[in-house]
Parts: sequence; C-alpha cells; structure tokens
Amino acid sequence: MKLFLAMFLCLTLSSMAFADVFASPLTVERSKELAQVLLAMQQQKYLRGSFRQVRTVKKINRDFVSTGSFVIADTLGILWNMEKPFQSLTAITRDKMLQKNASGAVSQMNMKDNAVFGQVSQTIQGIFSGNRKMLEERFQIFFVMGKGGLWTIGLVPKESVIKKQISSVVLSGHKWLEKVTLSDGDGNPILYEFSKVEGGISLTPEESALLR
Repeated sequence: MKLFLAMFLCLTLSSMAFADVFASPLTVERSKELAQVLLAMQQQKYLRGSFRQVRTVKKINRDFVSTGSFVIADTLGILWNMEKPFQSLTAITRDKMLQKNASGAVSQMNMKDNAVFGQVSQTIQGIFSGNRKMLEERFQIFFVMGKGGLWTIGLVPKESVIKKQISSVVLSGHKWLEKVTLSDGDGNPILYEFSKVEGGISLTPEESALLR
C-alpha cells in the first residue's frame, strides 16, 4: 500500500498556504463557488498533460523527483506514464491497478482482492476528477477563492481507513487543476504539478485498452 501511494499519491506550497486553506471550512456562501470549480474539472471527459512529482521523505530529508505525462479519463480511471528517472506506466481503474515497466513486464492487482486498496484507489480517482459526491462523503472540505481566480481546496479524510494512507490533500488551480499535494499517513508530502493540460482529446486505442 505504501509503495502504491509513493508512486501515485515536495512540498513547494508553503506552510502558510496550507494554514490558510485549513483555516477556511467550506461555508454555504462558498459552496456555489466550489461547485463551479468542481464542475469545470468534470466538464472535459478526458484531460491530458505533463506532470512533475516531488516526493519528500522526512526521515532521510530527501526529495525524489519524477516527470512524465498523464491522462485523466472521467469515470474510466487514470493513466500515469513516468518517463524520468525511469520508464513505467500505471493504469488505475475501478477494478484494477496495472503496472508496466521499461522492459514490458506487466503486473496487476485487482481491487476485489484488497478492499482497502480499492477504497484508497477510488478516493484518489475522485480527488483528481473532482467528484463532489465522493469528496463530501469522505472528506472534511476547506475552500479558499483567491485573487485572479486562483482556488484552493483542502481535504481531510473522515474515515480512519483513508486517514492511515492519506492524512490531508491540497488542490489548487485556475481553469484546470494545477497542483495537488497529498500527505501520506506518515506526514510525508507528495506534490504533483501539472502543465500543458488540455481537454477535448480522445484516447488512443492503447490507452482505451489499459483502462478497460
């Protein structure tokens, strides 16, 4: 489980930014703004772009950086194509996690074989796709609308099963989701920065096969 979170869950957001959002519980007045933000995240059936991931391991005071490309495919799942420091492809769907390494070797885990893993995986999909129903069911929500349309969403898990794996989440962006920082159960932050994000794309035959 820890390995999965390390691969898929650095901290360039300042502690003040975290403090700001978690000091702002979602209010009725702000609920409409949040709805607009999440709707914009869901409007595109598929999103494609580049990512930079920075994972910080506090015990050894070291950052691990990786880069690559991603596809968020609405209800189908997520494709995570790591290009550096080594090649690997990860596909997450409702039913499975599939991984392919640089040599082409494939491993697969079915969600039905590990209920906790399945719950965490579905939660991560909901976070990246802006699934409001899931977010409201599983998280305490915090929300700030800043200058220039910059929004920030803070999430704290309600369920102990999720909290053991993800202690908090911070999302921010303008039109698209631009940054996600997940802190794992040990408090190690993992930052995702997204760039060159575009909607209105279609899946390639290979991508479709991986997500079905």
